[in-house]
Amino acid sequence: MNLLNLVTYFCNRNGIPAPATVISNTDPDVLQILRLLEEEGNDLALRYNWSALTVEGSLTTTATESQGALTTLMPTSYRYIINDTIWDRSTRLPIFPVDPADWEAIKATISSVQPYRYLIYGGNLNVTPVPPAGLTW
Repeated sequence: MNLLNLVTYFCNRNGIPAPATVISNTDPDVLQILRLLEEEGNDLALRYNWSALTVEGSLTTTATESQGALTTLMPTSYRYIINDTIWDRSTRLPIFPVDPADWEAIKATISSVQPYRYLIYGGNLNVTPVPPAGLTW
């Protein structure tokens, strides 16, 4: 079923004239139906870890706490990271997510021992302890 089929089906069920096109259509009713379908599609996409929507990304670490903006590190379709899925492929160790309170506790102590922990803030992937450059995650 394609977009035009969905809109036609909706229009027929609701007594609205079905359009011949959807994407290039400027009719306010068709545009509203399109926006509603987009909203429902986004909602459905977030309800479950759909395998068809799951993408894998990789990065090479830099010797800094911030590994960079997620918008540049991840594929363009990135929405969120599934917990427990970041691994250091060089050392074969997991990289664990932490919440802001634990991040501050870790940062307040002298910690240079793995495992690595990460926190996303400011749109960046931040890691502690600072990894060496060149690891594959």
